Amino acid sequence: MINVIILGAGGHAKEVYSTIDYMNATHSFKKYNIVGFYDDATERTSLLNFKVFKKIDDIVDKNIKVVLGVGTPQAKSILIEKFQQRGFSLETIIHPTTFVSPFAKIGIGAVIQSYCLIQPDVKIGNYFSCNDHVQIGHDAVIGDNVHINPNVNISGGAHIGDNTFIGVKATILRVKVGSNCIIGACSLINKDVPDFSKAKGIPARYTPSDGKISFGNR
Repeated sequence: MINVIILGAGGHAKEVYSTIDYMNATHSFKKYNIVGFYDDATERTSLLNFKVFKKIDDIVDKNIKVVLGVGTPQAKSILIEKFQQRGFSLETIIHPTTFVSPFAKIGIGAVIQSYCLIQPDVKIGNYFSCNDHVQIGHDAVIGDNVHINPNVNISGGAHIGDNTFIGVKATILRVKVGSNCIIGACSLINKDVPDFSKAKGIPARYTPSDGKISFGNR
């Protein structure tokens, strides 16, 4: 049994809890004991009948593994840094219904939800968050700290940069999407998107920013 704490106490954290609960109840090779949630930006004291910790110092056992339950890249990176500085390590969670090719490579701390398909020679960086029913084609490259929402299709050979957020039902063809981008829901990305851009529409048009971009709440 592996003790874990889920970072975040919002909607995405609830979904991550459901994945772990499903793994515990079914055929997973690993079993997890959820100690609670951590969120220093909420007024909640409990979530799904578990304690919400607000101070890292209150988590006494440094052997507890950390599971990412925050969707927005900015908030996620801040929490990761805090916990790694205190010596905590991240646990990778992959739903049993998801298929990951043995020829794909995934970095540390990934959370991949149900019914996803990750094809051969896909390369995914650290701290990857992926919702349900996502397909990632062969030879795609995805950077660090990326969040993908449900029902997204990424074509083989596509490249996605670090800290990028991809909205529900977006389709990304064999193009390059830069770092620190937001891809709108249901968008069709059929041409390259520069760093620090927002892209939306069918086909998508992008709006560059001044080097700053906000991903909203957790």
